[in-house]
Amino acid sequence: METEIIVAIIGAIGAVVASVITVIVRKKGKEISKTAPLSNSMNVIEGSQNVVGDNNNVQFVLNQKEEALLQIVDTEFVTEDDGFFIDIKLRNSGDRIAYLKEIEFNIHDIYAMINPQFTNYQLITPTATYDIILNGEKKQKFSLSQAIAANGVDRFRIKVASSIAETKMVTVYYFSFVLHYNEDDKTTESQKYIAVFPSTSEWAACYVSHTSMEIAKANYLELLRISKYDCIKSDAFLGLLKSYEESKNDFM
Repeated sequence: METEIIVAIIGAIGAVVASVITVIVRKKGKEISKTAPLSNSMNVIEGSQNVVGDNNNVQFVLNQKEEALLQIVDTEFVTEDDGFFIDIKLRNSGDRIAYLKEIEFNIHDIYAMINPQFTNYQLITPTATYDIILNGEKKQKFSLSQAIAANGVDRFRIKVASSIAETKMVTVYYFSFVLHYNEDDKTTESQKYIAVFPSTSEWAACYVSHTSMEIAKANYLELLRISKYDCIKSDAFLGLLKSYEESKNDFM
């Protein structure tokens, strides 16, 4: 009988010890689950703080950040006393900063207006510094340094002149431009435009010896030809074309 009592007592003590161990293990498990990093099976995606799941399987589902994505919202051509400007408005619809580093002009057609008035100039050295001076090449690149915030907007101006325009005249450009940004050289391209840009030369005085109606006619015909392109035309170009239209009876 004594032996049976001793066995029963030992069995009871063992059950109590096992229960205590089970409680300790469960408690430790809960503490670990609070602090341990999520396992690969939870498919964590870098970037946000949304939590989904049930009591047995809690997951952090993080929205992945979108790369910078520039869009050209609007382009205007502005003529002011101190020069001709391209006013560019941009939007970055991505979640990362876009670093704008270069603008590339693609020249699709070009005509440097010829002065029908035979003019003698007393030239002076230009005092203005142009941000961009276009010539007659098909592709021309220029450095830029702009930062457009994530989901932000930006606006900047480019002052433009033409190295192939005669003094007192303009060059007509049919063109588009490409903006290059970030280290992987992403690009966004504009629509096509027709705009006129002035000469880089300046003068102190001049006098006109005579006028060539043939040159005026040639200018008008070139303006008509370029105006047929289906694109956005600047007010300065439309004004130039209108002035030749209104005086064409003098040379046609």
